[in-house]
Parts: sequence; C-alpha cells; structure tokens
Amino acid sequence: MQNICGVDVSKDWLRMLAHDNGLPLVAVQQLAEELGEREDFGELVRLCECGWSLPS
Repeated sequence: MQNICGVDVSKDWLRMLAHDNGLPLVAVQQLAEELGEREDFGELVRLCECGWSLPS
C-alpha cells in the first residue's frame, strides 16, 4: 500500500481514481509515489481530476 500523508492507499483505490478520471493506472501510481508524504492526500485527487499525469 502507498502511504500518502499518513493515509494507507490501496491499489484498488488508485485503480478506481485512475478509472474515474480516464488516466492510466501506472500514471496515478507514479504520481502517488512522487507526492508521497510531502503533499496532502487531497492533492493526488485534485491532480487526477484535472487530468494531470506524470510524463512517461
């Protein structure tokens, strides 16, 4: 599980976040890893909702 700002995030939740926002799962996983504990949990959701993804 990912740990974002003290919240354990399951792969299923990341998969749902990716699906709901039309993003590849790998991009959402990379973004969650990149943000890690440095950002608040809502930032991951906000970035995904805006269609932001990490470059390949």
